[in-house]
Amino acid sequence: SRSRSRSRASLAAMGKMDKRVDSYSKLYSEEANARNKSVAWMYEPTARVLYILGIGMTFMATWTITETTIPKALTMTSVIHFAATFSVLHWIKGSPDFYDQGTFNGLTAWEQLDGGEHFTFTKKYLMLVPTLLTLLTLYMNEYSTAALAINVPLWLVLMIGKSPMMHRVRLMGVNSTPGIDDSGHDMKKSS
Repeated sequence: SRSRSRSRASLAAMGKMDKRVDSYSKLYSEEANARNKSVAWMYEPTARVLYILGIGMTFMATWTITETTIPKALTMTSVIHFAATFSVLHWIKGSPDFYDQGTFNGLTAWEQLDGGEHFTFTKKYLMLVPTLLTLLTLYMNEYSTAALAINVPLWLVLMIGKSPMMHRVRLMGVNSTPGIDDSGHDMKKSS
């Protein structure tokens, strides 16, 4: 009886979700996120701390190994952060879990977070960190033209990729999954 009332409550909560969330993400939101190994770790408070520590360790490594100035080491850290987060959150698709039966094959980790719901705490945190890193890098570089030319475009790519208007959008078919990201129009053409 208790499990039935919980499932009814979760179904009611799913019905009340934001209308901007597409039906595919909405269908697999609460229960799926509980078992989705691609994104389950991102909800842990320790993951947030490790994320910041990872950025700090990357900075220390670039600063000590390259024996460069702090502003240049911050710029290198920003570039490394961009490459890592873009690939993990916005490029790699699917789930490592064999038993999810391909449920998440067409979704990036960012699209899987919170069932596709926008501006949740986790998503805001993952938007805040690169923003603060970019601001710190620009400040330490005294807003030089070179620092602006490197850091601002990287930050823009990350923020545009995280915006609600880009949810499940594949620009010019780049990173699309055949059979999943095909639109009805494209399928008619190929027939």
